[in-house]
Amino acid sequence: MKTKLPIFTLLSSLLFLGCTSTKMTSNLLLEETPESINDVFYAVYATKTFEKATPSLEERSNLIYAKNAIRFEQKTYTFLENDGEFNLDNVINYAKEKDFNFALLIAEDDYDYTITQNPGYWSGGMYMGGGSTSNTTHGLKATLFSVSDTSQVWRAEIKVHSGQFGNSSQSGRSLADRIVMQFIDDGLFPKNFRLLNN
Repeated sequence: MKTKLPIFTLLSSLLFLGCTSTKMTSNLLLEETPESINDVFYAVYATKTFEKATPSLEERSNLIYAKNAIRFEQKTYTFLENDGEFNLDNVINYAKEKDFNFALLIAEDDYDYTITQNPGYWSGGMYMGGGSTSNTTHGLKATLFSVSDTSQVWRAEIKVHSGQFGNSSQSGRSLADRIVMQFIDDGLFPKNFRLLNN
């Protein structure tokens, strides 16, 4: 019976460490929400630490928006490939060329990687080594613009947190879901907007 607690603790810790979560604080900047958002273009500036998450962000967002008949496209900007192109004028012009009405600019502005040394413990006369765990947090800022007049519609600060066994794909999927859920909460999409089941 004594060994069940450490095993339970270990299993619950592993479950927690594998989790990826996204927290967001947002602000709707218009007095009235736009009547209909039927398209959205994501312009993502990805530093080296977040670049691997952008394909899964794009893939999951595409699935969610397709399910709701919302036209979607994502363009990822990186330091090595097209750093100078990520600015409001270029993004708005690109969105206009593609006939988008709304553009969401997302950029990483903070990154934290922490390794924690865990203490060991005695169990059944054996010493169980504690090992170490790592946690990654990406801080992002996002702004939704109306393409027609470049007015700011919505703004958010985002934290994407991954535990020891979280990965870039989970981070991208978590961010995709959270952005859409926040759009729904803030009234940019209707309450019956459909999310993915998995």
